[in-house]
Amino acid sequence: MGLKIEIFNYIANLSGVLAAEDKKMFGSKLASNINKNFPSKPEYNEKGRGIFKVISAAFKHFEKQGKQNILNNIANSFTKKNKELAWK
Repeated sequence: MGLKIEIFNYIANLSGVLAAEDKKMFGSKLASNINKNFPSKPEYNEKGRGIFKVISAAFKHFEKQGKQNILNNIANSFTKKNKELAWK
């Protein structure tokens, strides 16, 4: 499994935990978590667009697989600082 897929799975698993607890996470916090848990990849900027592209790519990855529950979790778990959903 490639690093990109591992990160997508990490996002899916984290979004499941957040959804179960009815919580949301800022994209900047997700960037920090990925940077900490995946040190072998290029570091994501916690204030830039990079992390939002990753969230969107993860969403599209699971959309192609028809994983509606994961899509719902990702769509509703990660936000920008202005509270907009981050996957769009």
